[in-house]
Amino acid sequence: MLPTLPTNEDAIQSKAALFRAKRFRALDLIPKQITALEFLTDGDTDEVLYGGAAGGGKSWLGCEWLLWNCLAYPGSRWFIGRHHLKQIRESSIVTFRKVCKKHGIPNEWWRYNEPSVNIRFENGSEIMSIEMMHKPGDPDFDGFGSTEYTGGWIEEGGGVAAKAYEIAGTRIGRHLNDEYGIRGKLLITGNPSRNWMYSGFFKPHKAGILPKEKRFIQSLASENEKREAGYLERLQRLTGQTRQRLLVGDWSLMMTQTN
Repeated sequence: MLPTLPTNEDAIQSKAALFRAKRFRALDLIPKQITALEFLTDGDTDEVLYGGAAGGGKSWLGCEWLLWNCLAYPGSRWFIGRHHLKQIRESSIVTFRKVCKKHGIPNEWWRYNEPSVNIRFENGSEIMSIEMMHKPGDPDFDGFGSTEYTGGWIEEGGGVAAKAYEIAGTRIGRHLNDEYGIRGKLLITGNPSRNWMYSGFFKPHKAGILPKEKRFIQSLASENEKREAGYLERLQRLTGQTRQRLLVGDWSLMMTQTN
């Protein structure tokens, strides 16, 4: 009798088991993305800011992290937060589909709800979308509601108000974290911005005084060998402050950002 060959489902479950064991090499990521995953699964870190330039694999990291958390921890609940739901629908969800395709995740394993921009897995895990734009009628972002999350991801933090970031941090670590023994984590991705990312992460990181509960990882397009062909060359054709910010990752520029 011929031996039974492993199926694609076996390979996926193996990757989920390796993710739970904090072994990430099987996910085929760049070194800085793996470093970020190590912080996002350790017992000390609460928040990780990853990025600081265009093309460093920010969105891909966020989607990989959420996907494998959902598969490794059935029934867990996560969020993606951006300035507007439209941005999640037109960008983050597109990247999520690419990540699922890369790993051969069966379409029937998850369902996407277009109106709410939410994803629900057949194992009960969920990824919910949060609109983080400032609304005059809701200065304290009470619209976030009382939903409790295992962890969350703020995408393009340069467009997110400081108050929204603060409130989002209070909603994580409150859903099945104790049952699974995992710490509530907040991943933040974005390009250089003179807002709370600068004052709360980059500036203290540069000064060597960033608290151990926070981590900053700057990843450039030149360090991302998995970037789309020709993307680095397009960044290199930029000029002035835009080039310094998106190619070099210069945080010193005085840009008008959401506070």
